[in-house]
Amino acid sequence: MSRGEDVALASALVMLLLLLWSGFVVHASPQFPGSVVGGVVGIAAATLMWVPTLWYSLAKRSVRIRQALPRRLPMRELLKWHVRLGLLGAILAILHSAHRFESPVGIVLTGLLLVAVTTGYVGRYFLGLVASDLRQKTADLVRARALFSSFAAVPESSVDDSIQRALAEAIVDLEYTVTVHDHLSGRAATWLRVHLVVSLAFLAVFVLHVAAAIYLGLRWW
Repeated sequence: MSRGEDVALASALVMLLLLLWSGFVVHASPQFPGSVVGGVVGIAAATLMWVPTLWYSLAKRSVRIRQALPRRLPMRELLKWHVRLGLLGAILAILHSAHRFESPVGIVLTGLLLVAVTTGYVGRYFLGLVASDLRQKTADLVRARALFSSFAAVPESSVDDSIQRALAEAIVDLEYTVTVHDHLSGRAATWLRVHLVVSLAFLAVFVLHVAAAIYLGLRWW
């Protein structure tokens, strides 16, 4: 799958997630989360969200685990599956909730889920595209400066003033674009930390949610 297709798939899943979440305006099913089907959906959601996340986090921080990965599953591919399965898990989590946003824990859990998805999506794709575009614009700027410098080696009368002026304006535009992109790219590490903190908060509230469900009783019969 190409990068464009990967971005399109992730964007479609995020849009579906937000669409399903917004359904609380017209729909709510208080009995579904505690039912057998609702419980199965919830377990599937938790599995898809946390198993790939745990595996990716361990592989990212452990050389031994990275070396044990199959050659066909490099870290970049593992990250893609972490994102895809995490989004599918988030969608199932919204379906599991059945728009029953009554308890403070449920509301906070849903809010943290949406923030975690949003920060992850922006960090993975938007800032990734910014970094890629930064490399391209930097290369264009180097070539434009080299071309402009080459004008000094030829007779002034042989170079059209309009061409020099247009190239100078292009260099100024590229310098501004590179500066802005470099600033945004420098925020990637900060954005990643925000995503990590929100994800950890989501995990803590998720554990509380599961513990409360077990303590209050699972209505599976």
